[in-house]
Amino acid sequence: MFDAQENPLSTIYSLRFHEVQKYISMTNHIWTYTITYVNSDFYEGLGEDRAAFDDTLNEAMEWLYDAVATEEAQIRSALEESGEVTIVEPDTAPFAKIAAPIVAAFAEKNCEPGLLDAVNNTRSE
Repeated sequence: MFDAQENPLSTIYSLRFHEVQKYISMTNHIWTYTITYVNSDFYEGLGEDRAAFDDTLNEAMEWLYDAVATEEAQIRSALEESGEVTIVEPDTAPFAKIAAPIVAAFAEKNCEPGLLDAVNNTRSE
């Protein structure tokens, strides 16, 4: 038997999972709310307007991430105040250290050169 599930705090709270589980582990193993795909012909066809498209998309993403962070802080506070769950902040560094060579081998075989470095640089910002 497993006494666990994986969801963002908004799902845990809105679906009331916190009423039937005792712990929430804040692993932060996934932190993305949207991935934007754009047809390459369309994007390349924007020409000089591409910068405006990029700027608008970046602005929208910053707004989204700020809104999600605000909502998550409010939900976390409500969960803590409820006393129904214990929120755990696990030490994820040992897992990341063990996983790093596996991720690197996968990226070398399956990803565009430099992608993993770009992801790692983004994570450290």
